[in-house]
Amino acid sequence: MTTIDDVSREHVEALLVQHRQELFAYILAVLGHPQNAEDTLQECSVIILRRWQQYRRDTSFLAWAREIARRTMLKAFDHRGELTRDRMIRFMKRLGDSQNKSHRDFSAIHKEVLDECMNELGGHARSLLIQRYQKKSSVEKISIQLKKTVSATYAILKRIRMSLRTCVDRKLQFEKGDL
Repeated sequence: MTTIDDVSREHVEALLVQHRQELFAYILAVLGHPQNAEDTLQECSVIILRRWQQYRRDTSFLAWAREIARRTMLKAFDHRGELTRDRMIRFMKRLGDSQNKSHRDFSAIHKEVLDECMNELGGHARSLLIQRYQKKSSVEKISIQLKKTVSATYAILKRIRMSLRTCVDRKLQFEKGDL
């Protein structure tokens, strides 16, 4: 019996190929040297493929892979005797800087996709979302304006949110090349 958490090695391999550039950029941002970053990426790839059964489909593959990369880099510094207090501080700062940049890029992409999907909603649906979430109107107030019951208004808002979520998910998958 398979569950949603079941992942095949082939799936993990495909995710590794799909996210290779992002993982390389993360490692390069920390190490600063392309050849060292490439060597570390290769080592991480071996570890990821060795530990493929530990990955869970309901988690971010890139976050899981970055954690493996972080541990691999720390272990390499430690084995070479380069893990001094100063080196550790610099390492943690670089990790933070590279993660913040990735998060900003990620957030900007999500905002752009959300804006596109909001524009694709019909005018009535868009105005309901704006009224509820930007203007912070209560569902009770909106239901009076719509001449609907409160529960019917909740159902309408839920359908609009689901439609918006489907649009965002579809566009993000397309952005990542999953389609």
